[in-house]
Amino acid sequence: MKRWKRAALVTVMTVLIFALGTLSAYACSGVYVGKKASSDGSAIIARSEDQSQGIVNKRWQVVDRVENTPGRYLEVNGAGTKFDLPDTTYKYTMNQDFSGSYGDYAGCCVNENGVAVTATVSASTNKAIRAKDPLNGDVEEAMMANYIASVATSAKDGVQKLGALIAARGENEANVIMLVDKNEAWYMEMYTGHHWAAVKMPEDKVAVFGNNFMLGTDYDPNDPSSFLCSNGLFDYVKTAGEKGEDLGVYDDVGGNKKLNLAKTFGSGPKAANQTRNWGGHHFLAPSTAGVYDANKYYDLFYQPDAKVSPMDVLALMRYRLEDTNLKGQRSIATEASSQVHMLQVFSDMPAACDTLEWICLGNAEHSVFVPSWSGITDVIDTYKTSQYMNYDPDGAYWKCKRIDTLAEQNRGFLGDSVKKVFATYETMAYNKLMADKVNVQAKYASSRAEGDAYVTDKSKDMAPEFFDQADKLYEDLLYHMMWYTGKTDPPSFNALINLSYVAKSCGLNLTESGGVYTLSSGGKDYKFGVGDSFCMDGTTKVDYNPDPDQDQADYLVNALYKGDLYVPMSVVTKADLVKLSSHLS
Repeated sequence: MKRWKRAALVTVMTVLIFALGTLSAYACSGVYVGKKASSDGSAIIARSEDQSQGIVNKRWQVVDRVENTPGRYLEVNGAGTKFDLPDTTYKYTMNQDFSGSYGDYAGCCVNENGVAVTATVSASTNKAIRAKDPLNGDVEEAMMANYIASVATSAKDGVQKLGALIAARGENEANVIMLVDKNEAWYMEMYTGHHWAAVKMPEDKVAVFGNNFMLGTDYDPNDPSSFLCSNGLFDYVKTAGEKGEDLGVYDDVGGNKKLNLAKTFGSGPKAANQTRNWGGHHFLAPSTAGVYDANKYYDLFYQPDAKVSPMDVLALMRYRLEDTNLKGQRSIATEASSQVHMLQVFSDMPAACDTLEWICLGNAEHSVFVPSWSGITDVIDTYKTSQYMNYDPDGAYWKCKRIDTLAEQNRGFLGDSVKKVFATYETMAYNKLMADKVNVQAKYASSRAEGDAYVTDKSKDMAPEFFDQADKLYEDLLYHMMWYTGKTDPPSFNALINLSYVAKSCGLNLTESGGVYTLSSGGKDYKFGVGDSFCMDGTTKVDYNPDPDQDQADYLVNALYKGDLYVPMSVVTKADLVKLSSHLS
């Protein structure tokens, strides 16, 4: 007998508005896909930001370029910690942690020079190696992304300028960040108060990592084009011990001893990290992942078994080790995420708009990634809510997090259909954006202003559609839970999907006459009447007035919502409508 595990519905919204954790994003996961390893030629970085219960309002914002204005600074921690800015700083987008006392606290940014940065995946340094250079400086994750976006002209320049700031002010956290531009991608680990290392990431490989240092011996200390580090890093290691002894851990590489940075600075393999390190490898390259080993130092970079699509990465950010014997252990997808993002940097796009930014508010598993090009100059008001720890149904974060909260009361009965619907919307949006890419390029070829205006208008058209669809999904999900609360063997939730959006996104013809909608494609017509009802599994059409002895909620009904026709996802799947268009094949 099945009974879903649920919280009382009267407490759901109360849970949503509680502040249940600190602002430290300590449990994040990072993903990298090189441009030669991706299916569309983009270099991809992605990260989940995990914060206790993930109840932290996130906003999507644009920070304007500032010209010749001296005396400005970034301020963090609400304690007057200031970082001077140059007189001119660059325009950038940011996924903002709207906390007030921590400043803007961006989780990711992309600036007008085409520099994309995600900061940070927190890590931990072993006590012995950091004893002589403790983490008690000023540089911290709350200001890294903003600072880099404000001043960096390239990914490498971002590493160098952050490194210079660490040298001057010191670090107070052990962190990992990734930076990408249209030419290069860099991975940077910060170990002690003043020491760090960074490598140029290989274009034909991928990486997935948890809260640990992963950079072992895969670097060339004599090649500044591919490796950068703090001044005196290797000398520090040799005298870092309490009695001045060498604390380095050296591996045999080609008959020579080479400093293993992960083994030297890290705090050792931990299960919560290892399951994600191995899980990511298993997801992208099962042929080389091997058997899970809790004590193994996993390689940072490896080749995927096949080209990795952006949709693969979004699926990875929702991955919970379902297909492994580690199911139930720490995975990339977690209820604690407050936001998740994927940044795709395209070499053939102008720097001012070279990144397709996918922003997911809440935890990715049952939320939606909303895309926009980095050239935007403004966002819709839904992203601008001022509520921080108070539930606001008009705010983008709260619209998404509330769906997570309901769906995760029982993943099997409630969540599976949610994931399928959102993944379908994302796939359609991606293909629509790729088809429009040539128009974006043409607008920017005409002028920067024309290009910026074009992508801003497109973003403002697309984003509301995503949130309207999320609102409809939330209402249906909540109703389903209300109807079946306390009942055994409830049917799984079957989400309604926006057929009008499917038709528009796929270039299909949808017409309406007398309340009957006809979808035409490939010489076939599919008819949907407003109010038509279907059995819950979507396979058998029934009369609108079902058997009075039959539970009314065992039926799904086509419905109009804000002028769009919604039909059961299972009906669309059965009719194979999604595959009717080459856009989604």
